[in-house]
Amino acid sequence: MKCSATVADAGAGRVMPVTNDALSRTRHESQLDDDAASDAAERLVMTEKLIKELNETWEEKIRKSEEIRRQRFDYDVSL
Repeated sequence: MKCSATVADAGAGRVMPVTNDALSRTRHESQLDDDAASDAAERLVMTEKLIKELNETWEEKIRKSEEIRRQRFDYDVSL
């Protein structure tokens, strides 16, 4: 498929053709930007999770550990 477009260059008062290569590079760069944004969002979620874990008190950690132990015990008993 052949794609053609023109872009007005306001600074020079010219109209320049846009090639398929230029459009595909722009799409590729856009995809890279989307990937980078997705990676950044994922890192942010992981960082927030780590900070939350660091701020937990020992009592909260013990309570969670006991809950996991009970769940595992209940699962073993059901087998």
